[in-house]
Amino acid sequence: MNEATIGDSYKLPRKDYILEKLKGNTHFSTFDAKSGYWQLRLDESTKPLPAFSCPPQKYYEWNVLPFGLKQAPSIYQRFMDNNLQGLENFCLAYIDDIIVFTKGD
Repeated sequence: MNEATIGDSYKLPRKDYILEKLKGNTHFSTFDAKSGYWQLRLDESTKPLPAFSCPPQKYYEWNVLPFGLKQAPSIYQRFMDNNLQGLENFCLAYIDDIIVFTKGD
């Protein structure tokens, strides 16, 4: 399926951008979104696209964003960026990994 799929052009944050934002901070908290992709529900019209079958004639559709799709990292990064918009001065996400940072006192 990935070979026949058009890629998503949404870019993941560059490491140098993240490191620059973290520079000078002293306190950090990290979070990992458990099974992050599975927190995003698929639209009904999208469910048949990553579906699969197993003999004898069982057909399965995903209800959530499955791991392994070519576009999954970009889709999830866009979701995280939209939800954390405006928090970039103290909170960043790289796919399902989140870091909160401050200079502290």
